[in-house]
Amino acid sequence: MSESPAGGFSTSLATDIHVEATSRLTEALIEAENRMRRRIQILSEIVFETDAAGKLVFLNDAWKRMSGIAPDAATGRPLLDFIHEPDRALLERMLAEPVAGGESVCPQLRVRRGDGALIWVEVSIGRIANGGVVGMMRDVTRQKEARDELAKLSLVASATEDLVIITDPEQRIEWVNDSFTRRTGYTLEDVRGKRPGRVLQGSKSDAGAINRIRDALRRNEVVREELLNYAKNGDPYWVSVHISPIFSEEGAVQRYVSVQVDVTERKRFEEEILRQKALLEDRVRERTAELARAKEQAEAATAAKGQFLANMSHEIRTPLNAIIGLSHLCLQTGLDADQRDYLVKTQRAAQNLMQTVNDVLDFSKMEAGGLTLEARPFDLEATLASIDSIVGYLARAKSITLAVRMGDGVPRALSGDSFRLEQVLLNLAGNAVKFTAAGGVTIEVRRAGGDDTTVELEFLVRDTGIGLSAEERDRLFRPFSQADASTTRRFGGTGLGLSICKRIVDLMDGRIWVESEPGQGSTFAFRVRFPVAAESALAAARAREMSGQPARLLGRILVAEDNEFNQQILVELLQGAGATVEVAGNGREALEILRAAAVPFDLVLMDVQMPEMDGFEATRQIRADPALAGVPVVAMTANAGDDDRQRCLEAGMDGFESKPINPARICTNLARWLATVRARAGSSAPFSG
Repeated sequence: MSESPAGGFSTSLATDIHVEATSRLTEALIEAENRMRRRIQILSEIVFETDAAGKLVFLNDAWKRMSGIAPDAATGRPLLDFIHEPDRALLERMLAEPVAGGESVCPQLRVRRGDGALIWVEVSIGRIANGGVVGMMRDVTRQKEARDELAKLSLVASATEDLVIITDPEQRIEWVNDSFTRRTGYTLEDVRGKRPGRVLQGSKSDAGAINRIRDALRRNEVVREELLNYAKNGDPYWVSVHISPIFSEEGAVQRYVSVQVDVTERKRFEEEILRQKALLEDRVRERTAELARAKEQAEAATAAKGQFLANMSHEIRTPLNAIIGLSHLCLQTGLDADQRDYLVKTQRAAQNLMQTVNDVLDFSKMEAGGLTLEARPFDLEATLASIDSIVGYLARAKSITLAVRMGDGVPRALSGDSFRLEQVLLNLAGNAVKFTAAGGVTIEVRRAGGDDTTVELEFLVRDTGIGLSAEERDRLFRPFSQADASTTRRFGGTGLGLSICKRIVDLMDGRIWVESEPGQGSTFAFRVRFPVAAESALAAARAREMSGQPARLLGRILVAEDNEFNQQILVELLQGAGATVEVAGNGREALEILRAAAVPFDLVLMDVQMPEMDGFEATRQIRADPALAGVPVVAMTANAGDDDRQRCLEAGMDGFESKPINPARICTNLARWLATVRARAGSSAPFSG
């Protein structure tokens, strides 16, 4: 190292030291700048610098992330090129104005990305010595959209009559509409930052509904409930609450919107309806109880009426049975002409009285809904022959004609209630004969439709009688009604026959009508459907129906009957048919005779109503006795209804015979039972029938 002439360091040394110091300082500055750049590069905000002409000289990496344009591609271009055209004037004014305190913040404006999309930014700038600026841009697009959404929501909510509450994610109130303030009395200042439940709910608010709302909001779900809330002055009111969470793009809840519809009037109306309903239910219960009592009374009255009719039937039919039966027996003996005439007229009068009794009983059963129809194979030709034989006798007695015709295609073998069909035809044909003084009556059956299994038949009964006016036709099928009052006096009758006919036809799902003019006769017609039966099913029935002779009875029969006239009739009738007959005056006596008999009886003919022990109880005891259990018991009663028949079967009786006794019918039926008994015993003795 050399020294200077003055004895100090040389100039060269000083220069070296200065150079080294400068180099180290430069390195430090460069390192400091690099550290600063690294820090600037990792910022999420855009950092930029422009020269005095407004051209970009620096951009950090956030520029590319935000705009999609590389910093190198943007450097050297004016900053205004990247600002949305409508917002450039705003930035130009900002750049032209002096910066107070060295920094200026620009209101939000839009930057156009490389793909053409717009983003909202907030710009802060500071001037530098060369005339340019340095600044930062912060992306506020989401915040702007959220504020805009809230503004729109608030605008819409302000226009609705519903109560609207907007809360933050912690469910604290941010905004309420005017409808909320008008209904509750709370202003936004009163409730801002508070939770709605703390402000609005009270002691009578439904805790269950409140808990359901909390649970739904905890799960970020939409919830609907009805709540009782309270206004600021304490007045209660009902609202239907609909709360919806509003989510950000990341799926986080930004706020909750609660729309509440005031349903106070509806709730009051519903409560009034419930009150009226409860009152109505009380009245219905009271009325139902009254109706139940009335029903019980009506049923008791109906039962009493039914029992009365049953008793009356028994009391009337029993002597009629005696009259008809004794007349029949007497007519089998030798009589002179006058005696025979008296007995025939007596028997006919008794049969007319029996028809009147039957009409009254049938009508009563129809009124009570107790009349049912049977479905059995029957021979239509035999039924018509029976009508011919009965009504033909009446017609010949008046010197008028009776014709019965079956049209082409009408099957003989049918299935249905032949008894009720015969009842209708007998009534119509009997009336036709009754009201016809000259000429004749025609009964015609025509096929009106159907197929191989079912046939629709039209029955017509024409007469040349007195005819009917329109007014008379209108009331003809009403109960207790006839053409006029003089008809009853002149021709007799109860006025029930045609009403019963109509109800029977109705039960058959058919219809009945009349065509008539005064003085020109009448045509009564009805249509009904019947299933077609197999011919083989009718062979035995036809033989019985066409035979008018009583069957021969070979066997021992015990007759249990308390009426002495009926005892006499039955004993003589059955003995005349070949049976061995013994008589018991009541059910208890019948049991004693059966148990004491050395030779068993083949059959018991059991009256139903008897003193000491009736036929029902006697039959039950017969069935309970092993020694007698197999003896057939045939009921004999003046109560001829279907319910009476069912009661007999339930008591253990095997058959059913109604009074007055039809000699041919009862002998035929008893012969069938006796034949069954002998077949069981292995006997081959012949029975006639």
